[in-house]
Amino acid sequence: MEPITAIIIGLMVLAVIAFIIWPQNGLIAIWKRYIWNVKKVLIEDALKLLYQLEENKVTAAVQNIEKSLTISSSKANELVTQLEKIGLITTVNNKIELTTEGRNYSLQVIRNHRLWEKYLADETGTREIDWHIEAEYAEHTLTPAQADELAAKIGNPLVDPHGDPIPTADGIMPDRKGIPITELSKNDYVEIIHLEDEPTEVYEKLIAAGLYPGMHLRIKSIDNEFIHFNADGKNIEVKSKFGQNISVASVRLEERIEKHFRILSTLKVGESGKVLGISSAIRGKQRRRLLDFGLVPGTTIAPRLVSFSGDPVAYTIRGTSIALRKQQANMIFIEDDRKEKVENE
Repeated sequence: MEPITAIIIGLMVLAVIAFIIWPQNGLIAIWKRYIWNVKKVLIEDALKLLYQLEENKVTAAVQNIEKSLTISSSKANELVTQLEKIGLITTVNNKIELTTEGRNYSLQVIRNHRLWEKYLADETGTREIDWHIEAEYAEHTLTPAQADELAAKIGNPLVDPHGDPIPTADGIMPDRKGIPITELSKNDYVEIIHLEDEPTEVYEKLIAAGLYPGMHLRIKSIDNEFIHFNADGKNIEVKSKFGQNISVASVRLEERIEKHFRILSTLKVGESGKVLGISSAIRGKQRRRLLDFGLVPGTTIAPRLVSFSGDPVAYTIRGTSIALRKQQANMIFIEDDRKEKVENE
């Protein structure tokens, strides 16, 4: 073998070895970080689950971790042993309880998750159904300092976009208020304060029905099959079995819109109306955009031109034309000066 060839081969072997064992970016280091991240996610998911069980006054056992995290029985037992070893839980007679350190850790994970959901809802165009999925990843990557910085950036919110309370930086969980909608009676007037986002398939049905925290509604009827109510000028129906996922609270009289209203999309060319407000389902940049257009209470708005397909529609407001999709116009309330009243009983 030529000396130069031997040198080249030797350098290549050294390069491969270096690539494998390099302290920060070598394959071994990358693999170790991957293994640690997998363990970290399991630990944090387990702590979050244990906190939720504790909050719901459910006794926690290894089987809960096995089932919820979809891991084997041996893996669940190994995880419990690890959590106990590092002082995050205690186990007595197969009953698992969080220690003070474990509870604080779980609250930090929950804080990360809910802050990130709030950020996605108010500051980005992320679809509502994707907030939870993206926050499931972010909750494991944000440091406490980054979470505090994010909280300050979005105004230190008290609740996430589903209405869940956000733990404080010093580990205090605000009380969750409200009752399930199934406990209401006919003609009760309430506000949705929380929509549970798990399981995902139920949450999808609730948002598909147009529900959102902040929605005011009046109950028309409740039976074993369906809940019927009037909200945002529409009659809405949801299955009663989903009622436990909808938390509501009474609305003070002075918070109600006492005037009859209709939604902007019902205006026809030649009609006009005064804006009462924008639904709280319109969030973040989209809401700021509508406010910048002048869609504030008391402003007169009128449809000017309907597109060939019927959507969008051009509206005149403050001498300017804007185009709004029907989905947006359905979320803008205007005074109803018609003789007939919007049904609210």
